[in-house]
Amino acid sequence: MSTNSNNKFKSQFVNLQKELINMDNHNPKNLIEVCKKKPFSIFMMFLSSCLFTFAITVILAQSKTIPSGLTAIPTLITYIFSITKPYFSFIYLLLNLPLIIIFWKSIKKSFLYLTIIWMIFQNLWNLFFNIEIIKNFLIYHISITSESWNINKALESNSDLWQIIYYTVFGSVLIGTSIGISWKFGGSTGGTDFISYYYSTKKRKPIGKILFIISISIALFSLITFGSLGHFNIGEGRIYRILGIQVISTILYIFITSIIVNLIYPKYKKVAITIYCSEPQKIMNHLKEINYWHSYNLWVGQSGYTGKETYKIKTIALYLEVKMIVSELRKVDPKIWISLKPVIETSGLFDTSRIE
Repeated sequence: MSTNSNNKFKSQFVNLQKELINMDNHNPKNLIEVCKKKPFSIFMMFLSSCLFTFAITVILAQSKTIPSGLTAIPTLITYIFSITKPYFSFIYLLLNLPLIIIFWKSIKKSFLYLTIIWMIFQNLWNLFFNIEIIKNFLIYHISITSESWNINKALESNSDLWQIIYYTVFGSVLIGTSIGISWKFGGSTGGTDFISYYYSTKKRKPIGKILFIISISIALFSLITFGSLGHFNIGEGRIYRILGIQVISTILYIFITSIIVNLIYPKYKKVAITIYCSEPQKIMNHLKEINYWHSYNLWVGQSGYTGKETYKIKTIALYLEVKMIVSELRKVDPKIWISLKPVIETSGLFDTSRIE
């Protein structure tokens, strides 16, 4: 790879990091600013909405797994009234409008705009995935059996129920990935994500845990509703009589999506950064130049290997900030030695404004 290519890649990487970490603590206030400052984030909303819509429209629809959050409502509507299937995303957008109005003044504008952009993309993807020839092609190729499988027939005959779990796991992984991507790049998939964002930024709690609590609550309501309307199928086996295969698949969906979201977007996870150097003043001067937002301390010691005086600068930052901070430190000294260690818990004030 040429030097120019390396420089171009580094430049793109830095620009991407600036989108993720707000170095100047300036948040876009309107749609035009969001489009100018977060082009890659918009592209990731495009990708995220594609994964989400594909998972809901093509995969989970095969097993009739009920997703969690606000998505459960249009999903229930499409399961009960099949004529509404092509309008899933539009119904979801309408349900989000009251939440957008309620939280318009309470949460960050760029988050709202990117979420709205995500929902617009979702509606476009929904039109695409509901084109019959495309949908049939995708259903055929995601199937792992050569024979045609139908959930209603499977439940009636109490056979091949394992395919419900297959479609649930497959769809859950994609949806969890979709939600994680949208959160990581400054937006969300809408619905109860507005509530999760508001609560997490106020309480400084991990997104995944809050999504899990909300998901469990809404999923239980959805399952009861689905069952009371006569669409809740119970198999002949003991476990099915007690719970029902669709209850199992829904619980599995919640666990998988919550775990994946936390893996992709560990928003409030903290890391201790220790910098070993021989010229600490250069490091500290650079930290001041970039208005570094976390506290840091300097220790003086002696190297056991060389016997020379050595210095250690230590700071605690958010996991999502680490790459950007390390990139900044490399500008001062490309050969600087840095160690990273996870922090279990901290007490006291901690600046999270650069990722809010």
